[in-house]
Amino acid sequence: MISTKPIEGAFALTFFLMFAVAVPVRAEAPADDDSDRRPAGSVPHALRSSVRIGSADPDLPMDRMVLVLRSRDPKGLEALLQRQQDPASSDYHRWLTPDEFGRRFGATDPDVDSVVSWLGSQG
Repeated sequence: MISTKPIEGAFALTFFLMFAVAVPVRAEAPADDDSDRRPAGSVPHALRSSVRIGSADPDLPMDRMVLVLRSRDPKGLEALLQRQQDPASSDYHRWLTPDEFGRRFGATDPDVDSVVSWLGSQG
């Protein structure tokens, strides 16, 4: 169930900015258009005039977090998505279970172990 309770204060701004940067919404663009690709660490135009308000209080409870980890095979995922939409492909409308998807395209075990270790060290 998704909570409709509002997220307040600095956490709301942090959550919004993290989500806006981590999960951008893209309109369909021609395949040869590289205009939506930015170097890692660059700041999107919409956020350039934002003001840093500082770190959150270390005791601030983090009830909700979104972690976006690299896919183990992003090109393979893109290729599968294309084949699933191609009626001539044997993968046409062959959907993966969540377990299959995780094994094929999810974060690598070392990446997950690293995150679990870091989160554990932070309490």
